[in-house]
Amino acid sequence: MLQKQKSFHFFSLFLFFSFFSLSLSNPETTALLALKSSTDTFNSLSSWVASSDPCSGTWFGVACDPATRRVTRIVLENLNLTGSAHQLTQLAHLKLLSLNRNRLSSSLDFSAWHNLNHMYLSHNRFDGALPAGISRQRHLPRLDLSHNQFSGEIPLAEFAQLPHLLTLRLESNSFTGGSRLVAMGLVVGPEKAKTWRGDTVVVKRVRERRNGEKEIDGFLRQIGGLRHPNIAALRAYHNSSHELLLVYDFFPGGSLHSALHGNRGPGRTPLAWAARLKLAAGSAEGLAFLHGCSKSKLLHGNLTSSNILVDRMGNACLANIGLQQLLPAPFSSSAYRAPELMVSNDKTPRKFTQKCDVYSFGVVLLEISTGRMPAEEGETNLAAWVKTAVQKECNTWEVLDFELFGDRASEGEMWALLEVALLCLTPLPKDRPTIGVVHRMIDGIRNKGVREDGAKFILDELTSGSSSSSHSARTS
Repeated sequence: MLQKQKSFHFFSLFLFFSFFSLSLSNPETTALLALKSSTDTFNSLSSWVASSDPCSGTWFGVACDPATRRVTRIVLENLNLTGSAHQLTQLAHLKLLSLNRNRLSSSLDFSAWHNLNHMYLSHNRFDGALPAGISRQRHLPRLDLSHNQFSGEIPLAEFAQLPHLLTLRLESNSFTGGSRLVAMGLVVGPEKAKTWRGDTVVVKRVRERRNGEKEIDGFLRQIGGLRHPNIAALRAYHNSSHELLLVYDFFPGGSLHSALHGNRGPGRTPLAWAARLKLAAGSAEGLAFLHGCSKSKLLHGNLTSSNILVDRMGNACLANIGLQQLLPAPFSSSAYRAPELMVSNDKTPRKFTQKCDVYSFGVVLLEISTGRMPAEEGETNLAAWVKTAVQKECNTWEVLDFELFGDRASEGEMWALLEVALLCLTPLPKDRPTIGVVHRMIDGIRNKGVREDGAKFILDELTSGSSSSSHSARTS
């Protein structure tokens, strides 16, 4: 009996040491234990023990392919890991690696991996040039290297070879590039559409801007976080000591300005009234979202028909939001500039407010209604010309766009929109409506067919505060 017990005990020890030896002979196990030994100063990886298998399900943050028993996922976030994580390059079958919010340093050689789908290394201390082998990650849709200490030039040529890359985050590092980025073909001239990863983008270059790199970064992150169907999203930016590059989606429909004023020669197809009203409503909705989405009272700062883009579905999208706040001097066109912004006697620029955006939008509405360019009438801008024409009770089609003459059924809507514009152009800012009110007015004009008294209601609302001359002009 005693002999049998000894034999069983010996057999158990044999199995244990056999498994232990087999476990240590696995290069993935060896690499992970080496990683733990060199980085885990707070014993956060206590479940990683040599006597167990990384694929047993007991190792924290480790997952394997059940068929091949190879490590495919490593998720070790916010564990105070320090030092180098180069041992992970031994995990040849890795598909997901997330090491966010540790204190890891040095760098990693991406060329060891061929199946990566996701990599998240943000908020660490990785430094030096971007890791080698990035261009080999053909299956990689998401790469986050933000908030580290990487330096050197951004290898755009390598990123361009990643056909599935959807998200690339490089902010809060110490990259350089400047004009060399331009030499690599990302952008030529101050603004140009280029194709990258199959998507066409527009890159705007800003050379002169206000001081304060941290303030600019914070502001651009705020603008980059804006998401609304009627706002052209800022997709990425590169801020260096020499220049600022802003990346936006490309809009094949062009701008409202080109739709209204472009190709005035033979064969021109004028922009239909329904399309104009849709663009007016969309622009107002986007601006209302911008004005209301932050306690800091965000502004557009340069609202013109050229900065209202048209997407594939004919929707309006506001572009170049907030650039006015980055430049050393106001750059909005004088034809769109509110009267309170005119330089005072002491040469001090006036403060831009949301009511200044409302005034600019009023000029845009005049363009939509009249078909005229803002400074078309010599030195008299469009706003002044329309006000004079209304006061003189000019004939309807001397004021409204004659290209819409065939759409007589919509004449009342055209006059209603013109009166909304005149309310936006009220000289005193306090007397102008908010853009939210303007948006509701335009929606009321559009929806008159849905709500029988909608048009009458909105016109009564408008004309109650308008001059009698403007009302009589509408009936001319």
